[in-house]
Amino acid sequence: MKVEDFDSCYNISIENKINFMQKIKVQTIVNTDIQKAWKHWNDAESIKGWAFASSDWECLYAENNLMVEGRFLTRMSAKDKSVSFDFTGT
Repeated sequence: MKVEDFDSCYNISIENKINFMQKIKVQTIVNTDIQKAWKHWNDAESIKGWAFASSDWECLYAENNLMVEGRFLTRMSAKDKSVSFDFTGT
């Protein structure tokens, strides 16, 4: 979504537009060895086991290309099949 698209949905000030575009940093601590963490974070089959927000969702498909300019794609779906979406990027 571009700022222009966002602006058409909401009446926001220029200051809020600047804040909308700021990057955030998310950090977590994982208590396991590095090889296990790498596998579960990057292996497509492993990703399908954890890439959903709650127990009534699932991840039926994942791909993860770690090469430069490679892409990732994770398809998240409600278990009742009422809704799904693809989370993707490079």
